[in-house]
Amino acid sequence: AAVLSVERLTVYRGSRPVLEDVTFDLPPGQITAGLGLNGAGKTTLLKTILGFLPKKGEVSCGEECRWLGCLQRSGRDGWPTFRRATTEAFAIP
Repeated sequence: AAVLSVERLTVYRGSRPVLEDVTFDLPPGQITAGLGLNGAGKTTLLKTILGFLPKKGEVSCGEECRWLGCLQRSGRDGWPTFRRATTEAFAIP
């Protein structure tokens, strides 16, 4: 089973799609990098996966991805604040 699964993800800024119909699975035990030009949507993808931007499509994570639940939105500027719930909070096997 995938650690993280993204299916048909679409994100809009106003009426303009900035990510459109993105689908991928991250298998356990592999290192994955997001590469792209400036403005390609890397940060938008991460913010959407973490739940900070509205989306169409599905984002789901397996048991190994429990660190997603350890992120909280900061009250001041809206950026995520990282807090460890356990010593394993950020471990993805």
